[in-house]
Amino acid sequence: MVALYVVNVPSTSEQTELIKFGEKVLDEVVEDGKKNGIDVQRILKLGSPSETILNVAKSLNVHTIVVGSEGRKGIKRVLLGSVAENVVRNAQCSVLVAR
Repeated sequence: MVALYVVNVPSTSEQTELIKFGEKVLDEVVEDGKKNGIDVQRILKLGSPSETILNVAKSLNVHTIVVGSEGRKGIKRVLLGSVAENVVRNAQCSVLVAR
């Protein structure tokens, strides 16, 4: 299993803060995986989230991408969100979208 966290913020100070947060989140995912006997590969990248997710998935030849989508109501619910929608439309593998 791969846990991927992507940072796409122009400001260096914001990037540093988000990278630290991403490292903490990924460390927790890896630790939870270990507790449950799951080997988790930790990847933190800078760049466009949807492009990075698609590139990493292709390079690792993954079978399924799980991507989150913000819960929206009304007309906005028709659209998944720019990252999730782009991943669903362009992935070369199955995609599971979760709220």
